[in-house]
Amino acid sequence: MIQFQHYEHDILNYFKFEDILMLYELCRELSSLRKLIIYHLLRVIHLVLTLPILFVSTKYAFLIIEIVKSRLCNKMKNKFITNNLIIYIKKDIAKILSTK
Repeated sequence: MIQFQHYEHDILNYFKFEDILMLYELCRELSSLRKLIIYHLLRVIHLVLTLPILFVSTKYAFLIIEIVKSRLCNKMKNKFITNNLIIYIKKDIAKILSTK
């Protein structure tokens, strides 16, 4: 808890922290002053604030991949799909025959 006492002293005595209203502004200012290295608990707070953004961006990337994949599948012609199915069935038959 001594860490928070030092943190409070720094915040109250440093002029750059006077105009900060939001938590993300505080984290940005602390990281620019390299104070996040000193205050380890604040690094945890910073991580907790950024994790939802990382999760959403990752989910968005997978959504884009699914959209592209489904559009490509929809653009395939029926002949192409049937040819691939015939090849797949022949592979299955070949596996059964080669194991006996």
